[in-house]
Amino acid sequence: MRLRIFSLRLKIIALFGVSILLSLFCVTTLIQVLHQIGIQNRTSRFYLLLKNLQSWIGVLPLGAVAGFAFFILFFFLLSRGSILYMEKISRTVQKISLGKLDAVLPPRSPDELGELAENINRMTARLKSSLEEERNAERTKNELIAGVSHDLRTPLTSILGYLELIGGSGEKEPAEIRRYADIALQKSRQLKTLIDDLFEYASVQQGTMKFQPSRIDLGDLLAQLAEEFVPTFQAEERTFRLKTGETRSPVLADGDLIVRVFENIFANAVRYGRRGGVVEVELARNGPWTVVRVANDGEPIPPEDLSRVFDRFFQGGRSQREKNEGSGLGLAIAKSIVELHGGTISAESDERRTVFEVRLKSAIEPG
Repeated sequence: MRLRIFSLRLKIIALFGVSILLSLFCVTTLIQVLHQIGIQNRTSRFYLLLKNLQSWIGVLPLGAVAGFAFFILFFFLLSRGSILYMEKISRTVQKISLGKLDAVLPPRSPDELGELAENINRMTARLKSSLEEERNAERTKNELIAGVSHDLRTPLTSILGYLELIGGSGEKEPAEIRRYADIALQKSRQLKTLIDDLFEYASVQQGTMKFQPSRIDLGDLLAQLAEEFVPTFQAEERTFRLKTGETRSPVLADGDLIVRVFENIFANAVRYGRRGGVVEVELARNGPWTVVRVANDGEPIPPEDLSRVFDRFFQGGRSQREKNEGSGLGLAIAKSIVELHGGTISAESDERRTVFEVRLKSAIEPG
């Protein structure tokens, strides 16, 4: 067993030793005082009482009784601080058992009692954190259920409504029936997209998504993805600009997942940018990071919403939500995938433009 300088048992032994020494000193001093009293006045009542006790009990037993009394007194006085601290620990533990997790023990000397107090404080902090996480998880679960229920119910209600119109189409024209069917098909695809996004988000959060990193060049990936978005940009009369520079930008990442990240960011830029505006993508190296900045000239994101754009089901203000039909999971999925790669994603917005920045660790160039 390891013996420490600030051990509680050593302190107790020291208290015993000091109490014994002080007791011996007091008994010796008392004997000398009584001897001087006896020399000066042998007829005093106090001296006669002591002489009778000495004759009745004896010198050694009388000294032992006096020494024991002094020992108890000194030991109590010297150990009072530790005893009071132990009582404080007991009261604090009792408060914690009643659910008062704000109780904190003050720091003390580095002995077993001090370690016990620190462990209790750590235990209380962890318990408080666990309870807070549990409350947050419960609140998040309720918000998730409410969000999923709302977003699933909206297209499903439309699908059922149009199918009922088609089913009761006794006197309707074939063109009108076809239009209802097209709308129902569109809403069905929207519903499928939402369900797919939910499964993808759940897979990333639970760590069950397949992650197979390989060496890829972000410049080539972005150029290829931009080509795939050409019809979308043209439909919105958008101009797309890609600045990759001359240096290559290799990263170690899962290509399919990184494509999903920038698909979501590009789709967000198209959805919220101004018609006829510019979507600008800039790729650069910054120390150990490869940085991609995607900028669009849409309406600025309010400061109170900027920190929530990566939250699931967050789609900005009510008017935007009604105007832009999406799952509200795209940026949340992008954030989860980027963090899975050990990178970061952030957003900034002003009156001129909104920029999403993705940072991924650059792959080490071969020597």
